[in-house]
This record gives sequence, C-alpha cells and structure tokens, in this order.
Amino acid sequence: MPCAKGKPNCTTSNSAHQFGVLSGYSTTAGYDLATGLGSVNASNLVNKWSSVTQSLKQSITTFTALSPATVTHGQAVNVSVTVAPQSGSGAAPTGDVSLIGGPNNSNLGIDGFRLVNGAASGTTNLLPGGSYNVVAHYAGDGTYAASDSAPISVTVNKEASQVFPRLITFNPNTGALVNPNATTAVYGSPYLLRIDVTNSSGIVCSPNPIGESACPTGAINLTDNSATLDGMTFALNSYGYTEDQLIQLSGGSHNLQASYPGNSSFNSSTASDAVTITPAATTMTAPYTGGSITVGVPFSISVTVNSQGFGAAPGGTVQFLANGNPLSGSVSYSPVAGSPNSQPSLGASLSTTVSAPGSYTLTATYSGDTNYSGSTSPPTTVKAQFPAPAVLVAPSSFNVTAGTSLTLTATVMGSSKSLAPTGTVAFSGGTAGAISGTVSYATVTDANGNLDLQAKITFNPTVDDSFVAAYSGDSNYPSSQGSSANVTVTGNDFGLFATALTVTVIRGGQGGEQLQIGGQSNYAGTINFTSASCAGLPRESSCSFSPASVTGTGSTFVTISAAAPHAALMLHAATHHKWPATLGFLFAGFFLLPGIRGKKPVRILFTVAMITSLAVGLGCGGGGGGGGGGDPGTPQGSYNVTVTASSGSLTHTASFTLKIQ
Repeated sequence: MPCAKGKPNCTTSNSAHQFGVLSGYSTTAGYDLATGLGSVNASNLVNKWSSVTQSLKQSITTFTALSPATVTHGQAVNVSVTVAPQSGSGAAPTGDVSLIGGPNNSNLGIDGFRLVNGAASGTTNLLPGGSYNVVAHYAGDGTYAASDSAPISVTVNKEASQVFPRLITFNPNTGALVNPNATTAVYGSPYLLRIDVTNSSGIVCSPNPIGESACPTGAINLTDNSATLDGMTFALNSYGYTEDQLIQLSGGSHNLQASYPGNSSFNSSTASDAVTITPAATTMTAPYTGGSITVGVPFSISVTVNSQGFGAAPGGTVQFLANGNPLSGSVSYSPVAGSPNSQPSLGASLSTTVSAPGSYTLTATYSGDTNYSGSTSPPTTVKAQFPAPAVLVAPSSFNVTAGTSLTLTATVMGSSKSLAPTGTVAFSGGTAGAISGTVSYATVTDANGNLDLQAKITFNPTVDDSFVAAYSGDSNYPSSQGSSANVTVTGNDFGLFATALTVTVIRGGQGGEQLQIGGQSNYAGTINFTSASCAGLPRESSCSFSPASVTGTGSTFVTISAAAPHAALMLHAATHHKWPATLGFLFAGFFLLPGIRGKKPVRILFTVAMITSLAVGLGCGGGGGGGGGGDPGTPQGSYNVTVTASSGSLTHTASFTLKIQ
C-alpha cells in the first residue's frame, strides 16, 4: 500500500522519494487487521468448505413504501423498508439497506439507508431515468443473513440538462488558476476548455452524491465556428464534466459550441461560449549579413522572428529594406513550431544585391498573421564597396642601366563612370622593400569609360627586382594589391636591404630579421658575413648571421643577442686609475727622500707601499662594499644599428632600429 514519507511504518527505498510503501506483514499465515493485507490458506479453505454450517438466521426484507412510482429524474422519492427475523421473533436485524435497480436490468446500487429497530426510511433523488424494478437489499449482519424485498416498478422520466463550456487560463509555471471563465486569451498561451453538464438547476454533481442528483453520463460534441474541434467527441468523467486540454485556438473570434445528446436520465442540451484569441507578440533579430558587402555581388541577409508559447510556427511574410527601401529578391522561410524544447519562430533569408557603394542601414519588417502580431527588427549598418580594383603596374623600361632612373606607373581600375578610386598607392620591390619618393596622382578614363586612379613614382633602382603597387582603398573601393613587374638593372653590383625597420629584443633573449641580398644583372659575388659588422650595438650585445655566407642573390638572418641583468664584481674606472698614481707617488718618494741611506729606510718604504696597495684594493673591489654590485646587462633603449657587408671591393650597408626591452 502506498504511503507518504515520514508516516508510521512507511518505508522508502530512496531518501529523495516523497512516497513509499507500508511495511505491513509478510505474505504468510495471518493478516494485518488494519489493512486486510496478508494471505489465504487455500488448502484449509478447500478442505473445510463442506464442513461450514449455516449459523445465520434468515431475514425478511419488505418494501413498505416507494412513492411516488412515477417521477422526474432528480425528484425526491419516499422510501420505507423493514427487515425482520423470518422466525417472527428475536432481536431486530441491524445494518444497512440498499436500493438496487436500474434500466435494462442493470442492478445499480442507487442509494442506502441505516436500519433503526429493523426499519429504514427517508427520501432519495438518485433513481436513474427509465422504467425498471427496484429491490430493497439487506446485506445482513452477524446474526441475520442477507435478504431481498419484492420488486417495485418505477418510472423515472428525464430531466432537463444544462451545458457550461468555459475557457480556463492558468500559469504554466505554477499551475495557478488565472481566470476560470476567460473570454479572451493570447495565442499560444496555456489554457484549456472545460465543459460541465449539470441538472436543470445548474448543480454540478459529485461521484458519491448522497442527497444529490446522479451525474450525467455520455459524451460531449465540440465545434468551433461550426467546424469539428479536436476530434469533436469528449467523454464525461464521473464528475459529469470533460476537458479539451490540447485545445489551441487560432487568432480571432471563436464560437465554441458544446452539445450534450443526453442519456436515460437527462435530456439533451447545447450551449456556446464566445472567445477571442489575440495574436501573440513577436520580436525580430537584427539583420545579419556576415560583414561588408560588395556592389553588384549577391549577398545573403537573414533574420529570425521569435515568439512565446506552444503555438504553430509563425506565418506571414518578411520584407527586407535598405535605407528604408525594399530589397529585391525572393525570401525563403524556415518555420519552427512551439514545443516543450523550443519557442515558435520563423527564419527568413534573402539573397540580393546593391547597385551603389555607401553605408546601408538594413532593417526587416514582419507582417504578422492570424496568430502572431507584426514586428520590426533592430537596424544593422553595413558598408558597401565596389569589388576590389585591379592594380596594374607598368615600368618605363624593363631593363635599365645601374644609376639611371626608372618610372613605375600604377593604374587602379575603377568600376564606375562617376566615382574614381581615391586614396594612396605604395610602391615596393620584392627585394629592396618600400620605395621612397614622391608619388603623383591623376584621374584617367579607361577604355570602358570608367574612372581610374593613376599613380607614378620615379627612382633609381639598385638591383634586379620585382615591383608591385598596393592601393590603400577608400570609402567606395577596398584595398588591393596589383600584379608585379620585373625590371633588370644592368651592372655587377649588389644591394643589402633590411626587411623590417625595427627589431625588438628582450634582455636575456634574442631577436632579429631577414636581410635580403639583391644583385644587378651581372653580379655573382660572395658575401662572407662572418666579417660583417653591426655598428651601433649597445654594450653586452652581439650579432650573428645564418647562413654565414651568400653567393649571388639570397638572404641571411641576423640575430641580435642581449644580456640580462646579472651578478658580477666590478672595479670602478676611477679605482683602476688610482693604482699607477699611487705607485708613482711611492717610487717618487723613494728617490726623492733626502738622506735615505742604508737598508732600514728601504724596508720602511716597501712596507708603506704594501699597506697602501692593500688599502686601495680593499677600497675598490671587495665583497658587497660600496664599489661592488650587479651588472645591469644590456642597457634598455633604442639604437640605430648598421650592418656592413662586402663582396670583393663592393661594400653596402643596411640599417634598422634596435629596441632593447
């Protein structure tokens, strides 16, 4: 038997469980007097059945009154019954008398009465509808056996019924009732439709209604605006009502009609309930494009319409706009219905293009539908530019003599007859790096009638190189880098170029950069970097090269090493200068002291010299005294470093800034 946790004899298998079972008795001989749980000795029951003797006295049950015999269902009927010993003498029987009967020989238990001195009387309004016989049944007691009266014929006519459909709204999180008879609800919100069938007085019955009318039975037919609703038929429960718990009405006005066909006790009845379902509110995400867009190139823009509840997926349409103007194209949709795991939503995406560069504010509007209200998205601002322009580089000559000038012309190809590319163009060589000089600009018209940007620079190339031009871009055109142009410089010289302008080294570590070796058309010499110099390095730093030598053109990596602060003994420079001065004074005194004769003055002078030397040494070198301490390593700061390399009689340099941190 189930029981609540914490009650006497209630056993739970898990401390987290709210309910358990009664410990009771084992299924052995004997039983629990409180619950009746236990076991029957079937062997004894069978073997001793024939030896059981009837020890109960016979009783006689008599109907003395059941009137009137013809009534309307729910009408009170007078009941009078007596139970007496069959022998005519003895104590009066005790216990209860029941009325049994019903249409179609159903033998239903109708009502019950308590015997007092062998008689029971009262009224009942529980006779079911129909024409049938009613018997008074005495169940017996410890002295008298059961007995039945002679039947009495009754006719119970049907009574009127009433139907009450009503929409009930509630809180889905707490289950608390919000409105027991709502006339309006939001689409997708939690509600149910309850239909009560009552007697003619509008009284709702209960399953064991002593003193009340019997409950209606059967089923309810439901329609919504004359159309079948949720399968239409809903069976009444023992309380005489039913519920459509899965109901989900669409937005708008609804005439909910409940029809009860009646049964043997109740006539049919019909009632309606007018309900209005308002559209659920929606929100939209900001349009998403993934970033900037390109003029004339299709791009995708998408949004999501979101709502709350458990309704169907939103319908309707989504329109995308740029700066308030509709964008062209066909919108595709991805609807999602509401469920316990997801809210209803509608995804919408559009593939479209824009025809002009500029800043665009993208928005989207949702039209709404019967169930969902319309909404507008937050804005998203994106930049539209022409496609990346081609940059064509043309040298004034593909072969120049060393020491002569070369002009590079870069043409940035525009995509518009009215908007020319603006901005800057930077020229560089694959070996020599950035080319310094003045760049001149002009706007030209190409063969297609589009406006182009033309940039020129004149300089003296020093080595064979491949030149390119990089366009910075502007508000209408993105940055771009063009094709390369190879130029040969006739000669036998070489050039040394640093690929980075700044090298940063943390003290105690290393850093460096690539040095490019470019050559003129006839250069084939060898540079031995073991003899190269790194001028401008701070103290306690060094440079090395890998590879150590390069023949012809190529590259080497210069590595800069810097010392970290460390412990060391240091002699002050001033102290080092005191040694020769001190000794000089001593020897001068030796030769200049007048009147020194013999060995004793010499010994005195040497003794003084030794003491003085020891004092100077102790004063400038020892232990942790004022002149000792830690070496700070390579000093922090910025330094201009120049690498010098030679190939035969040819010598060139490359410079960069070294930052020590």
